[in-house]
Amino acid sequence: SAVSETEEARRQATEQARAAEERLAEAERTLREARAAAEKVTGEADERAAKVLSTVEADNELRTRTA
Repeated sequence: SAVSETEEARRQATEQARAAEERLAEAERTLREARAAAEKVTGEADERAAKVLSTVEADNELRTRTA
């Protein structure tokens, strides 16, 4: 009957919506993890860059004093 077809279509739509919400939640978790990893890598790179810069500055100062 048309009523049972409508109910079946509604049930399928509800299932599909639930599955889509689960995929969205998983994608959001993955995005959060990727952002955290990127922030960690960026922070580590910033630390290394600061160390290199301070080494170069110290080297330049030493060269200036001994020149």
